[in-house]
Amino acid sequence: MGLPPYSGPFKVGVLDLEIPVRKPRSFCNNVVNPGVLNKPARKARQWAKKQNKEAKKSRQEKQQEPSTSAPTSSTSTAEGADASTDDSQQQQAYNDGSCAEDDDPEEADSPWSPWTTGSKTSTLHLETVLFSIYYPALPMPEDEVKRYPRAAWLGRPVHAGVHALMQYVGQYGVFALPASPAVLTLINAHLPARVGPPLADPAEVHKQSHPDRTNSDRPTIGNFGKQPPQFPVIIFSHGLAGNRLSYSQYCGELASMGIIVAAIEHRDGSGVSSIVRGEEAPEKAKQGGLHLPHIGHKSSGRMKASVPYFTFEKIGLQSFATDPSEREVNLRRDQIEMRQEEIEETVYVLNEINAGRRYEIVQRSTRNLGTKLAGHAARARNQPSGSLIGSDRPLEDWKGKLDMEVPTLCGHSFGGATVIEMMRKPNPVPMAMVLDPWVEPVRDPSKQ
Repeated sequence: MGLPPYSGPFKVGVLDLEIPVRKPRSFCNNVVNPGVLNKPARKARQWAKKQNKEAKKSRQEKQQEPSTSAPTSSTSTAEGADASTDDSQQQQAYNDGSCAEDDDPEEADSPWSPWTTGSKTSTLHLETVLFSIYYPALPMPEDEVKRYPRAAWLGRPVHAGVHALMQYVGQYGVFALPASPAVLTLINAHLPARVGPPLADPAEVHKQSHPDRTNSDRPTIGNFGKQPPQFPVIIFSHGLAGNRLSYSQYCGELASMGIIVAAIEHRDGSGVSSIVRGEEAPEKAKQGGLHLPHIGHKSSGRMKASVPYFTFEKIGLQSFATDPSEREVNLRRDQIEMRQEEIEETVYVLNEINAGRRYEIVQRSTRNLGTKLAGHAARARNQPSGSLIGSDRPLEDWKGKLDMEVPTLCGHSFGGATVIEMMRKPNPVPMAMVLDPWVEPVRDPSKQ
């Protein structure tokens, strides 16, 4: 089932990027401990504890390795005594109850992470930023366009998308039954956007622009006054139960008009579902003591954790209370704060691409540019010669083509609230579009 075609003069391409953030951290600490919100199974906690202990031991052994000569016996004896004392102190901590059975005393104050705790979920914790880029594609014959796979509206693998939707709809009980057939019809829904075609020439956008109404001349302000011309850029923030693909018709329509749109998939628990893929493969992670088999991904070898739709009822609060408590208000603000951080990380990544550092960005991406959009059809070996996915220098010709001096924020519903709060920060972006905002989470300036 194909979704309606876009109406603009450009065909539309789409790519995925998931990039590790510069400063991983949690955003719920003032309301609930991330370890409680993302509580791992007992077996996973024990495994993580064991692996972290092995990592610590490995680091100590490396530190003790001589650089030029072997250590003296006195040094070894002292180190052994320190280790023995350290172990006895840890054992005493367990014996007197000052440390929980599954906690590591030395890791108690370290930042929480799903990779070090064995958690299968990563709600309200920022490890990576994930977004899909919708962009105007280079004009080409229709038979050539068809060689590029179309992105699936549920993403790939299809069972993951169906499971996420059914899990979200299922929370409404019997009231969800009428919606169930609609979910199943989306299994074969595909976007008009194609995965991985080359980027269009921004000069074509300038040529397609409408004449000025006053002097019948081309616009010379904003993006259209730049030489060489650049693509306008929009960063899009979705609403509750959304993701990077759920607004594909809107984002793709903008791209068909000559705009690059980065649609973020938020991991604050407000999205329908998301999978966080870690930066390190198990072989590398194991050397650091972070190899968690239940998190490992069979095909890519990367660690992963899920972010399901989060209801406040899970921790004894109300998601949509008429008179929300202080904790409920603070938790919504935590979600908005994390969303803002994801927007800032997205802007950072786009700036890196625009500056020509695309190699570092693509190398660090923890997911393939297209396989989670179109499955096996988007693997590099199946791509046409001009595909960005099959290229050994992807995104190279994007350098300098994004107008990152004047980016625009856009958000719908909870995304609209996110944009409103984002515009209150120092040095906000020049332009914003707020679509039907959910205003309840927005701070009231008169009460601050």
